[in-house]
Amino acid sequence: NMLISASLIMLASLLTLFFYLRLTYIITLTLSPNTHNSTIWRTATKPSLVLTIINTMALTLLPLTPTILFT
Repeated sequence: NMLISASLIMLASLLTLFFYLRLTYIITLTLSPNTHNSTIWRTATKPSLVLTIINTMALTLLPLTPTILFT
């Protein structure tokens, strides 16, 4: 009984994943690139070292949070 419902849920999630991947693929093909403001994101200031260290620590500790929380 649980095997059938788990299989149905898995197939439904794979179907929705396929739908959203196809939708994003079609959107990226049909949208024209916006190139007239493409260099605005470049700034002359350097990112701070503290922000870089905090982001690196957050990204490396993110997979370890279940281990930290449930031990």
